[in-house]
Amino acid sequence: MANNPSAPTEILEILSRNKDTFIRRAIAGNPSTPVEVLKVLSEDSYDVRLNLAGNPRATAELLENLAYDSHEYVRASVAENPAITAKLIKLLALDDNEFVRLALVKNPKVTPEILSAIKTVASDLASASDPSTSFNQLKSLSLSDYRDIRCAVASNPSTPEEILKELSEEEFDDVREAVAENPSTPKSVLKVLAEDDSEYVRGAVAENPSTPKSVLKVLAEDDSEYVQIRVEFE
Repeated sequence: MANNPSAPTEILEILSRNKDTFIRRAIAGNPSTPVEVLKVLSEDSYDVRLNLAGNPRATAELLENLAYDSHEYVRASVAENPAITAKLIKLLALDDNEFVRLALVKNPKVTPEILSAIKTVASDLASASDPSTSFNQLKSLSLSDYRDIRCAVASNPSTPEEILKELSEEEFDDVREAVAENPSTPKSVLKVLAEDDSEYVRGAVAENPSTPKSVLKVLAEDDSEYVQIRVEFE
């Protein structure tokens, strides 16, 4: 039933909450599963996310989140998904894992035009990481649609304070974490990031050599052991 595309939506929704991982995995791969259910399953176990990443019903937003998954097989499944967007093709073409890049080649949506655009994105990524990149170019790159490029700008020690401040208010944790790690980030911004909802962002603040001692003192009593350990390490 969980694999059946003709199964009633109500049944699929009920089965998506089943304790059996095998059943939830089948629901995640079912093209008839409602998007709301797929969104919940996108935070499930590896096996469930793997099947979801290959589901043509998955939205662009879900696929983008899965394109950043820590497991290369999940990212590779996104790369082969027929519903993948041009934006994600460019993103996954820059993946560090060769298995993911090879999976992308199998996708019929990868046209010569897109391959040409990929080269442009690769060039932008290199510029975003280059300390010699000009202010105007860094400003432009900080507004890129690609998180990897914005992360690179946030990590660049030559990025001006005003741009770092803007990036510190990013929606995505990894961009804010990159700002928190940057020794060029203003102390006022580090103080704000020390109260971030993400423990990884707060942990990055704890490890930043530019973080004021007064902020470290607060982080030493953080609710997260992950953060506390990083303060002690410093």
